Amino acid sequence: MEVIASKSATPCKDRLNMNVLVVDVGGTHVKILATGQKQSREFPSGPKLTPKQMVPGVKNLAKDWRYDAIIQSFSHPRKPFEI
Repeated sequence: MEVIASKSATPCKDRLNMNVLVVDVGGTHVKILATGQKQSREFPSGPKLTPKQMVPGVKNLAKDWRYDAIIQSFSHPRKPFEI
């Protein structure tokens, strides 16, 4: 098996120094926090929030933050013992 690395891939040693933007999509708010920031930011969400509405909202809230990667979490209904 051949492994091909992208030229744009971040070298492993640099990944330890990355600034990460965490986006938590909840039932009532989208919350964001980035590496080095002390205060999270948020805007209202809900069942009718679309990706086309969410992305500009996140970009606007994070416009003065520096980040190299994004991690997103979201709430979703599930049955007991299911992931």
